[in-house]
This record gives sequence, structure tokens and C-alpha cells, in this order.
Amino acid sequence: MEKMNNNENNRKPNTDKEIFSENKFNNNNTGRIRRSPVSSEIKGIANADNEMVVKKTVNKRKKRKLRTSRKKNMYRSMRITAIILISVMVLILGLCVAWKLTPGSFKINMIKEMSKSQFLRNLIAVKLENDYVEKFQDTDFNEADIVVDEVVKKKLKGYKNIALFGFDARDNTFDSGTRSDTIIIVSINNETGAVKMVSVYRDCYLKIFDENGSTNYFKVNSAFSKGGAQAAISTLNANLDLNITDYIMVNFAGLTEIVDIMDGVDINITDAELELINLYSTEMCEVTGDKYKPLKKSGNVHLNGVQATAYCRIRYVAFYDASGNVLKDDFGRTARQRLVMEKLIAKAKSSGVKKLLSLTETIMNLNTAKQTYLKTSLDYDEIMDFVPILIDYNLDSSGAFPYTISTPTVDGASLVVAKGLAYNVSVLHKNLFGDENYEPSASVVEISEYIEDYTDVHEQRLPE
Repeated sequence: MEKMNNNENNRKPNTDKEIFSENKFNNNNTGRIRRSPVSSEIKGIANADNEMVVKKTVNKRKKRKLRTSRKKNMYRSMRITAIILISVMVLILGLCVAWKLTPGSFKINMIKEMSKSQFLRNLIAVKLENDYVEKFQDTDFNEADIVVDEVVKKKLKGYKNIALFGFDARDNTFDSGTRSDTIIIVSINNETGAVKMVSVYRDCYLKIFDENGSTNYFKVNSAFSKGGAQAAISTLNANLDLNITDYIMVNFAGLTEIVDIMDGVDINITDAELELINLYSTEMCEVTGDKYKPLKKSGNVHLNGVQATAYCRIRYVAFYDASGNVLKDDFGRTARQRLVMEKLIAKAKSSGVKKLLSLTETIMNLNTAKQTYLKTSLDYDEIMDFVPILIDYNLDSSGAFPYTISTPTVDGASLVVAKGLAYNVSVLHKNLFGDENYEPSASVVEISEYIEDYTDVHEQRLPE
């Protein structure tokens, strides 16, 4: 029995519960509870495990909440995007309907106002500017190389003057080494938007610049062949006291397309002009492979693109203007070209938006890799600046320069000589800029005196 008790006393507890009970019993004997180190360690482990479980639970909740938030934001963004898209579609549909029902004059005004908005211009530029620069803009042109008198520049600061050069070219060499068939000065009043044009006779005897700035005296149309647009513009500025810094070059072969887009022009022609229109039109159609239907009668006729281009080439028969004046040779051809341009401009101004957009598309697609019809120094922003001016413009043709002329043959060359270049420059400034008492620059007076001495053609004034 005693052995048995001893065994029981020597037995080690097998469970945590027994350890706890035994400790509790032993502590009761001393009057206080003493916790076992093993029990505290187990409790610490349990607490750590609990903390990990809690952290995992919190993390799961955070992730779930984050996913839910992201989904809500995504759905919200999708709803906003859908609302915006639907709104834009409704707006576009509304604008299309409104555009269809809006009178043409109001549409033109809308286009004019849109051209003034920098935001809309930038928006349009995304689509058009690169094509414009690539196809039309002469990026090699350097305005700094142009000869402009500083005094003249200050006097004409209220005007934008542009040189328009026309070429009757059948190949792609019209922009270099070629004489210009047509020279027209386009003057725009920056304040009023008034547009005036004056032709310069291509055989006019003037001081000619070349690409290096060297000069000699000959026909004005030779300047382009000597130094391109830069030399031609410098020649016009130096001889006529102008501030031209930009140009537009047009191949009259492209005129055919433009006239056809505008549904032709109405011109009053003579029997002699009828014969030459049919002759030149037949020749052009043989080159292009198109069939030509000849005009049957003279008088007031409707000319298509080929016929209008042929009309602009006529120089060997007389031209009768609206006042009954008779113009022959190059004077007649220049007058015909101005007449066709005036007809086209007037027609474009009265056309609807659809026609103008069609014309714009045609012009944008004129130039190809094989043929250049149009080239200019004007950049995209300058073209956009002209949109409201071109919509509102009032065209005033100021005839042809010089106003008093002689046509002598000098050194075997048939020339057009101003009867007093300085006097004619004064008349030019009166007609273009309203300057009643313009005094030509000293350099123009010097050129005028040289021409008078060399050709023996003296000043003659217009009748008062």
C-alpha cells in the first residue's frame, strides 16, 4: 500500500490540465496561485496565432473592399464614358440635322467663325495640316531673302500683298527655270477685308533680279526663270514699291478641274474666239485622251473646264471688255485670265457649303507625284487667317500695269514699256491703296530714268 502511494506521488502529470490542477493545488497550500511557465508559453503561442488569423482576416476584408471599390469606379467610369459617347452622338446627329435645315448663308458664317477659333483650327489641323505642308507649302522659301524697302514696308503695313504666278505648263517643271505666263498682284486690306487685283504685263521692261541678287533689265516674266519665286517677288517689290513676301503658283492645267467643280463659267465670246477655243480644246483633249464636243455658236456661252482653260490661252485675237475697249495680244490674254478668275471667285462666293467643300477637296487632291498644279509660301495658319476674308471679300479689279504703255522693239525684243515708270507706280498705289499723292521711292525713280533713257519712251499721263 505504501509502495502504491509512493508510485502515485512519483507519477508525472501527463496533460496540461493535470499540470494546471497540480500547480493550482500546490499554490493553494502556499496561499497564492502560481502559473506554470509552460502554460504561459502556450498561451503566448495561442495569442500569436490569433493575431495572425485576425491580420489575415483584416487583409482579406481590405482586399475585398478594394476590389469592390475598383469595380464600382470602373462601372462608374464606364457609365460616364457611355453617357459622354451617347451625348456626343446625339450632338453630332443634332448638328447634322440642323446643318441640313440651316440656310446656306448661315452655314458660311459658321465656317467663318470656326476659322477664327484656335481650338477648332487646331482640331482641323490634325487632319489637314500635314497634307497641306507636304503637298502645297514651299518649305524651302525664305522670306528673309526677299528685297523689300523698309520705308515701303512701314507705309504698307495695313496691307497683305501676294504675288500670283500662273504657268501654262504641260510637265512638272513650271516651278523652276520657267518664265511665268501670268503675274497678278493680289492686295488685301487687313482692316476692311477688301481684295484688289492688278495684272502685270509679262513683257513689261523692268529691272530684273536673279537668285544671287544680281540685276539686269529685261522682261518681268524672266525673273522667275532666273531665280524662282524669290527673284520674281524681289523684282516686283523693287520696281513697284511693294511689300510682297508671299506667293502662290498655279499651273493653268489645274484650272480645268476647278472650273468643272464650279459647273463652268458663262463668257461672252466672239466668232474668232470660238474658233480658237475649239482648236486649243481639241489639242488638250488629244493629250489627255478625252473626247471633245465642240462649241457650236459664239455670243454668251457656257464654258466647261477645258474650254475655259483654252479661252485663257488666247492671245492672237482681240478682246472686248465690258466698256467696249479693245485689247490685243498679251493684253487681251491677260484680260481674259482676269475675267475667268473674277467669274470663278464670284461663283465661289455665291456657292453653298457643299460646293465649297467639294472645291476644297478637289484642290487638296490636285498635286500628285507626277504633276504639280499649286504651290505656295503661305503656311497653314496664314491660309486659315484668309478664310473669313475670302468669305466676306469684295473683289475690285484694278486693271493691268503699266497703265500708260508703249510697245517698242528694242534689241530685237518686243517689249511693253511704261510711259514713265515712276508715274505709273503712283497710279498703282492710288488704285490699290488709296494713296492719292504717292511719291515713288528714290530707287523707283532711278529705275524709271534708266528705262526712259534706254528705250526712249517718255512719260505720258492718263487723262484727268
